[in-house]
Formats: sequence, structure tokens, C-alpha cells
Amino acid sequence: MPLMQRVDKDAIARMLEDSRQDLLPAGHTVSAASATGTDTASKSATPAKTAQNAKSVEATQANVSADAGSPADSAIAGVISIKEFAQIDLRIARVLAVQPVEGADKLLQLTLDVGPLGQRTVFSGIRSQYAPDSLTGRLVVLVANLAPRKMRFGISEGMVIAAGSDRGIFLLAPDNGAQPGDQVS
Repeated sequence: MPLMQRVDKDAIARMLEDSRQDLLPAGHTVSAASATGTDTASKSATPAKTAQNAKSVEATQANVSADAGSPADSAIAGVISIKEFAQIDLRIARVLAVQPVEGADKLLQLTLDVGPLGQRTVFSGIRSQYAPDSLTGRLVVLVANLAPRKMRFGISEGMVIAAGSDRGIFLLAPDNGAQPGDQVS
């Protein structure tokens, strides 16, 4: 019995193509290159063409990583499927109240209005960048279906979305017209 078996690139390409097909409406097919915008949708693809397209996708992904501007830009987390991403429930929330958390230098306690989902308490590590009074009334993006987390200060019932770098922390803000409880898609 052999310890290892040679990897068949065509078989891998077929598996990738099959998994892509699971995400499309019935009757549609797409090649690996069209997922990157370099080809158009086709009705079928041969295994050789699929393998070639898979190599093209890999080369494109390698070029994107190599062209990234800073170390933080090139450190992309593991790739997820659209089905996995769809499990994240992002909602618009209005900050009702903010208070510093005693005993924590970085945390603010936010009381959020999430429309029909009610109010949520969220602890966020944004104290170094934002004064509590500057956040009241502001709209933020909330991960609404994050499991509650018990902290020594209380229970955090979600997470506000922010961008962070060596320049600081920057809350993401919805455009005008968004209302508490609106789902982000």
C-alpha cells in the first residue's frame, strides 16, 4: 500500500469547477477565469481548459498578493465561500449611549438601537480614537448574529465594524438614508 498518491491536477480542477457550480443558479456554468473577470460565462468547459483557467486564477491571486501595498494588506485571512459570508448578519445600528469602561483603557460600552431587533450592549476597543460624546447618535455597522461574549465588565452582544491600521481605528459608517435595523448586503 503506497504512503502517498500523485495529485492529479485535472481532478482538482474538476472538483473546483464542480464546487463553483453549486453556487450558481440552475443551468449556468462558469469557468475559473470568469470568476476573476477575465473570461465570459460558458455552457461547458473541458478538463484541460478548466485546469488552465485554475492556473490563471492562481497566478492572478499570486500577483494580487505580491502587489499589495503594506504587510497588513498582504495578510488576507483564509478564503471563504459566499455561503459562509452570507451567514454573517450585518445590521445598521444607532449609538444611543456611550460610556468608558472602568478598569479598561481601550474599551467603550456602547448601547445600540438595532431597530426591530431592539437594543444591544457592545463593548468596543475604540476608546483611543473616539470620545464618548462624539459617538452618540452616530450610525454604525453591527455584526448582529455574533454569539454574546461574557467579559468581566458585562456581556457584549455583537461587534461594531471598524478598519484599523497603524494610523488608527476608523468606524465604518453607512450612507445617508440607512436606518437602524436595516440589513447590510
